[in-house]
Formats: sequence, C-alpha cells, structure tokens
Amino acid sequence: MDPDECLKEIRDIITRLNAADDRDDYEGFAADLAEHVEALDEWLSKGGFLPKEWTQARIVTAFDGFHLVELSLQDSSPFPGAGVITIIDDKETT
Repeated sequence: MDPDECLKEIRDIITRLNAADDRDDYEGFAADLAEHVEALDEWLSKGGFLPKEWTQARIVTAFDGFHLVELSLQDSSPFPGAGVITIIDDKETT
C-alpha cells in the first residue's frame, strides 16, 4: 500500500466524480472512491504511516477549558505524523 498514491487517486476520483454527467459514471466513480477510502482507512488503522501531504509542518492550538495546548506536527520527524505537545498555560479558568 502506498498511501501517497492512494491519496492522489482519491483526489483524482473526486475531480472526475464532480465533473460526471452520466449516472453510470457517477456510480462507478463513487464505488472507486469508496474502495480507495476503505483501503487507506485499513492501512492507517493497522498502524500505517500517513500520506506525506498530511504530515506537513503545522501547528494547532487548542483550549480544553483547563489548559492551552499547542500541537506541532512536523514532517521532519523520524516518526511520520509524530508531533510535539506543549502546554502553554495550565492555569484553570474561573
């Protein structure tokens, strides 16, 4: 399984699906899309690595009511999809 190729195929299928005029084409593209999404889901569920485009460096900040947390995902990590979680402020709100 090549998750990068699978993601590329999923995106191609979506483009063709959105442009489809014929119901038979639409149903065929929808079946292809379901097959590829299912394969990628199975790959990831068994511990496979993410497609490269999903592991680009990004920072997400979240507040859970108690902590302000920053999650940094970096594609340079030796573990694809791995990240660093930083607690910015752990004071409870009143």
